[in-house]
Amino acid sequence: MSKSLVFNIETQTEDREVISLCFVNENTIALETSQVARILFKRNRPLFDRINSSTKMHGGTLYRQEIVKSKANNTRLYTSLDNKFDSNEREISQLFFENNILKRQVRAITQQGRKVDYDPTKLLDGTLSGFLDFDNLTVDDVDNMTKVCEVEEISLFENIGVKTFMITDNLKEKRSLLKVGYRIELNVDTDFREYINLVMSRLDKSITFMTSYLTQTQTVSFYDNKTMTFKKTFSDSIMNDLGITSDLTSVNLGNQQIKNSEFGQAALSYYNALLLLTPNVDKEVYGKFLKSVLPTSRTTPAIISEAVMSLAKAYDRVSKVYALGKSSSNRAEKFSKVGSVKHIENKIQVFSSENLTLEAEVLGYSLFSSTQKGLNKFSTADYKTRFALEQAKYYPNIEPEASSGFMTPSERSQFSRIDNAPAFVTPIAMMLGDRRASTNRGMRNMDVDFIRQFRLAKSSRAQRAGSESYPTGVSRGRLSNDIMSEFNIQIGRPQRAILSRSTEQEIDPLIEVEKYIGDSSTFSTNNPTALLKSFRRILSREDRRVLSIVSDIVPRRFLRQNGAIRSIRQLSMSNPNSLIRRTVTAQAIDLASIPPQIKYMCTQAFAPNPESDPIQNSESSQIIEETQKNLFLVRALMGFGRDVEGFIDVRQPIYEDMAMDMLGTNGSILAKAFDYEVPELGIVKDKFAATIYSNLIYIRG
Repeated sequence: MSKSLVFNIETQTEDREVISLCFVNENTIALETSQVARILFKRNRPLFDRINSSTKMHGGTLYRQEIVKSKANNTRLYTSLDNKFDSNEREISQLFFENNILKRQVRAITQQGRKVDYDPTKLLDGTLSGFLDFDNLTVDDVDNMTKVCEVEEISLFENIGVKTFMITDNLKEKRSLLKVGYRIELNVDTDFREYINLVMSRLDKSITFMTSYLTQTQTVSFYDNKTMTFKKTFSDSIMNDLGITSDLTSVNLGNQQIKNSEFGQAALSYYNALLLLTPNVDKEVYGKFLKSVLPTSRTTPAIISEAVMSLAKAYDRVSKVYALGKSSSNRAEKFSKVGSVKHIENKIQVFSSENLTLEAEVLGYSLFSSTQKGLNKFSTADYKTRFALEQAKYYPNIEPEASSGFMTPSERSQFSRIDNAPAFVTPIAMMLGDRRASTNRGMRNMDVDFIRQFRLAKSSRAQRAGSESYPTGVSRGRLSNDIMSEFNIQIGRPQRAILSRSTEQEIDPLIEVEKYIGDSSTFSTNNPTALLKSFRRILSREDRRVLSIVSDIVPRRFLRQNGAIRSIRQLSMSNPNSLIRRTVTAQAIDLASIPPQIKYMCTQAFAPNPESDPIQNSESSQIIEETQKNLFLVRALMGFGRDVEGFIDVRQPIYEDMAMDMLGTNGSILAKAFDYEVPELGIVKDKFAATIYSNLIYIRG
């Protein structure tokens, strides 16, 4: 499993687009692609860090893995299993980099079936001419193509060496797909092997030079064995070439003239070779080496011979440690093979962390925007406006009334605070097939019939989820009718209409249903699948009363979780036995953490009429289930954890609840919404979780 790359399928849109994020840790790519880098990391971490900063990406490929149908698979007992599928892998985009930044790119298919990759920001204005110039595409040109995929890099964590790629895969034309997964492959350049080869090549030249120099010093023409000194003409010739006119003790051996000489290069090569083995190399090595080989009165051929042997030993040690394969005795052959390799290409790949089951029909929520699809792009002001709208709809004021005397002053203060408001949202819209219902005008203005059909659709999905590997789809725009046709319910003459009951009367979910819809109903069956057959007849009769009855009972059967509140009295502060009183008294809940939407439900302002219970009312209860109670926690991605070596680990994302102080920064924020419950107060989700569409938000500072 890669520690450098993570590919997460994040969300989908109601337009059948799949949005994914790929996080790339530039600082650890080399460790996964280069054996030389791994060795140097263990031997000399500071040197590794310096070279590692030059690692670059220069290309890549994105693949989609498609599951199109299940394959028959039987056990030895001939029991059918749906655990094998026909699948294939398809390239959906090439990745191009410029200055190590991923170029924004769209892959599309022309009407003739040709693949086209283009930058959407560089399209030209113009009308169709009948001739496609692929080097100068216009807006009209691409409008007539089928979009496949779009990739781009977004700005988030560059300061810690993590790149963020966003991938939008368009599956509008892939209605037969059941599941999708992805694989991304990146081509990267690392300079580690090139650096090793450079050091070794220079060391090789220095060994050759110093060997020749040693041979010279061993001849009588240059060295006097009687006086054990170098001949003055030989010594002066070398020293003058180096610009040395005095004793070495007063000479700056680090000046450029000496460094650029063959003697200086030999000393540097020796020093750099030692650094490949350990970070603990004395900087004086350079000067000590020079003093040992220059022809002074303190130097002898024997000392020079030891210096040459030190070079050879260093060469052999580095060759062995880095598995270069050749010793100093046959160096030329090795470097003739690798010295010409200027560009070393490495590949790294990762699969998506999980596959995504595609929906046959739209059923779910939009949380952030009524107009944006895909990645929601907000300014900080836009996001503040979003939760200001949330407050206006669901918690205009939170003021504990006189009945809150069971709280201490500190607890009442915590209860009244809404510091956590930026972290909690409810749906801004609900989608059912082609229909879309906005919540912008509040609960009082919601279409009750739409909510009823929405919850019936959820009930159907909940039932099917337990019996089918993949739910079957229906034609777009006919979802509500087709779902209702699945419920095998015969409505008889009601003995007492459900809406004629007093609103304060509680509905027992286990009560015999014939009390309400007649003896002839088959709804009283214990077999849940018998409920999912023929519901179209109900709507065709346009019998809203019958719809209200069925939509009240069916979701209770298939969606309601144990522990969910069934009356507003369970939350009301005025009720001595309410959940809020019990939990606060027992100190079993952090008052500051309760979402403001739920705090408001505990106050008298939510249900001012004691004769009416909105949780038990057949109309208002279902709206509340999908709005006020239907909470989502917005969490911002703040960074990543670190591994044992101290590197960023993109597999360890760090999320924090969205807070007001985050919105005051100039940096960008990537956030995601998660399902949220407060089980201590009976606020729990339905058994079936509808899809959250366009679940990501990118907030620009």
